[in-house]
Amino acid sequence: MLNIMKADLYRIIRGKGIYITFAILLALNIIGVASASLPGMTFATVDEYGVPIADVAPLHEMEWNGQNMALMLTTSMENMAFFLLPFIVFVSAAMFTHGTVKNDIAWGISRSRLFISKLILCTVLCAALLLFYMVCGMLLATFINGFGGATPPGYWSNLFQTLGLQFILLFAFICIGNFLVFVSQRTAVVNGAYIAFCLVPPLLISLLLALNQNLVRLFDFDMLSNIMLLGDLHNAATQNIITAIGTGVFWIVVSLVGGLVLFRKAEIK
Repeated sequence: MLNIMKADLYRIIRGKGIYITFAILLALNIIGVASASLPGMTFATVDEYGVPIADVAPLHEMEWNGQNMALMLTTSMENMAFFLLPFIVFVSAAMFTHGTVKNDIAWGISRSRLFISKLILCTVLCAALLLFYMVCGMLLATFINGFGGATPPGYWSNLFQTLGLQFILLFAFICIGNFLVFVSQRTAVVNGAYIAFCLVPPLLISLLLALNQNLVRLFDFDMLSNIMLLGDLHNAATQNIITAIGTGVFWIVVSLVGGLVLFRKAEIK
């Protein structure tokens, strides 16, 4: 299994895709930090379901230093779900695109080990992407506006706790993407189905709200909304946090078990 991951990592590092993904994320960080310092900019507060409430104080009234930028990055962590897709494709889908999966199985690598090895490497790379996202954002803000002095009590513990809980849901997205790769074995299907899984539920719930406002509770089970919820951990209700984590664990279990079972029985295309 380790040899599989080493070979994949060597292939990915030699390619351009991983560097393009990191570069795009860095560019977005630069734009975010720069725009936060512009006068007259406003941002919308959201409720526990991610529904906008109202425009609040101009951004320039808040000092966007390293400390505050870290908190802003966690509240927009749902965007990272989309940046996971290229890594899932680089790691898992490439062997189906190039047909090397048949060689791996012919060499005696079990389908379960192949599935798990791809998932582990993808998780490691996505964790590195998350770390890059947070560290770069904080460093850029610190370079422009300073770090913000001594951190208040509980700052780091709250930040790491928030990131840890959010990563559970991001790991669920990784598992879902890996599931789609091994079941469909087609990159185009993976891309379309993954993006649909991210965007369709919140869009559908928003449309249903026009019929019945009580359906807002459906946002409790929407993955992107839950990542946003966990970004403001102190203001989230305990029951909502439990529901968010439970939803993520549900998708992790379903994706892992379903992916392993279906891939063992699947015909390699």
